[in-house]
Amino acid sequence: MFENARPSTLSVLLSSSNIKGFFQGMELAGAVADRDLAVIQELSNAKSLAEILKSNAEITGAKAENFITQISEEIDKLEEGIRLEEETLQSLELQVAQRNQGINELQYKGAVVDANIQRARDEIAYQDTLKKLEQEQPSQIVDQNMPLVPTETQIQAPKPSETPSATKKPRPSEVVTEPEYIEGPEAPKPSSPSNPTTPVTQAPPVESEPPAPSNPPAPAGVSLFFPNGFSQSITSPFGYRGSPINGAGEFHTGTDFQGSFGAPIFAAMGGTVIAANTPVGQGAQYGGWGYGNYIDIQHPNGWVTRYGHLMNVNVSVGQQVSAGEMIGGCGSTGASTGPHLHFEIIIDGRQVDPVPYLFG
Repeated sequence: MFENARPSTLSVLLSSSNIKGFFQGMELAGAVADRDLAVIQELSNAKSLAEILKSNAEITGAKAENFITQISEEIDKLEEGIRLEEETLQSLELQVAQRNQGINELQYKGAVVDANIQRARDEIAYQDTLKKLEQEQPSQIVDQNMPLVPTETQIQAPKPSETPSATKKPRPSEVVTEPEYIEGPEAPKPSSPSNPTTPVTQAPPVESEPPAPSNPPAPAGVSLFFPNGFSQSITSPFGYRGSPINGAGEFHTGTDFQGSFGAPIFAAMGGTVIAANTPVGQGAQYGGWGYGNYIDIQHPNGWVTRYGHLMNVNVSVGQQVSAGEMIGGCGSTGASTGPHLHFEIIIDGRQVDPVPYLFG
């Protein structure tokens, strides 16, 4: 009966040995058939449920994919917005840096103008002093090209053994060993005397203030690497001048070249670093006095080159450097009113004019 499912009544009758067996067989066959129908119905219901669940799962999966797509699009939009905000921030930072640079340049130009105004005033005061000396001592010959004298305290008093007529003319203060400052173009030179027939000679020097030495010739084969990486423009030459800081007459012991904060400074010749001073601190733009952050290099020919007012010092004492090697960054530390390089050449212990060696 299990193998043949629902048997016919005839087959049950033929297979029964008696009436009792026939009725038992028919009852059992009916029970098995009813159970088979129930199982078939359950399977049919299960299949329908499975199809429903499958359909629901497909719908849920489609919704999940749509949700993921939307989230991805929103994330992409957020990333694009962040990128645009970063670009805007960088642009604003660049504008701020440019404006700060513009402010520094305006401050520098203003300092240069103030220095030149002060220098012109000192020149006028000095000319007035010379006129008074001419009136008080007409026998004394006046040199119209003498450097500026800032204060009366710098005019030498006559020695006891000298007569008033032998009083020496004012002279600039003694050659300084401190570095000088950033300056603009020189103030106009005083014009020649209105009376061309008046003799003009050099006033007698003061014993304690010998004149600046003339440049010795450069040794054969000497070639200097230009030390300033920003510009070759000279803002203050070597020699007597009026200080842009306080207007006092002074001897400028080097040549100043126009600079920019952080611009590279190079060794003019190969040699050994003998001073790498950072009294103001690395990375400082302003501060301190004198040379501020500076470097001295001893060269095989006996010369010493000096690099003053630096923002950074990238070498140390005892280090060997080559010509053209970057040794620091341009700054305005020390006695300075703006970014520039103060460059000196020292020969036999005396500063000489660097220009003939750099441009000769």
